[in-house]
Amino acid sequence: MKLRDILNEGTPRKGDFITNSSGEIGLINKYNPRAEIAYVKYPSTNPKSFDLTDTGKNTKVKHFG
Repeated sequence: MKLRDILNEGTPRKGDFITNSSGEIGLINKYNPRAEIAYVKYPSTNPKSFDLTDTGKNTKVKHFG
């Protein structure tokens, strides 16, 4: 495990999967750490668009990226 992974353990990043309040799993395309907002691609969204998702304390992030 690298030092960068230890410091950024709780923060989502591009390529990670996140679940929304309805339980749908989406892929993070871009993350803004200041505003804690992620641009996420969910299966239910338009193929050419992304949803803005708040990545507060109540969201679950799985690090695969």
